Amino acid sequence: MNRNISAKNKPSYKVYGFWSIIVLLTVIFVGFVVWQFIKSTNRLTIAEDITNIKYEYILDQKGTYYVLVYSYKDITGEDNELYTEELKETIEIYLNHAKGNNEIPKLFGMNLDDIANRGSLKTGTSSTSNTGYTSYKSIKFNETDVPTIMKITDGKVIKDYVLEIDILEELKVEKD
Repeated sequence: MNRNISAKNKPSYKVYGFWSIIVLLTVIFVGFVVWQFIKSTNRLTIAEDITNIKYEYILDQKGTYYVLVYSYKDITGEDNELYTEELKETIEIYLNHAKGNNEIPKLFGMNLDDIANRGSLKTGTSSTSNTGYTSYKSIKFNETDVPTIMKITDGKVIKDYVLEIDILEELKVEKD
């Protein structure tokens, strides 16, 4: 009689299959979360410190300011490795100086990975110049021009800087 009771309490193969699938999905989810965390630590760290604006509002700010056009992905969808340590450091130093100083033009960001900003992209490999434009619809970027910085005064693009050496020179501030 004891033998019959123990045979009835034995879990079926369906139960083992169900719990195996639950464990497998949990391991995959935890692995994905860890992978995303590691991947996010390699990104441009200034993204947390910069105020991002949308493409259609790029010319709506008052006074003189800069807009950093950046992307985490390159043309192929792979992580963008265009940001050198010197460029990251220069942008971070500039942001720190601009926080409490009204004399230094503010630096905004425009992330091209955001679907709302994709309207600013154009195809081709030739470099673009947005100098002199007063309408956001006229402002376009090739993906090869990223990162770039535009200096804007009262709704007009005064100058855009595509080369890293020009960006570094324009954002150069004295270190404390």
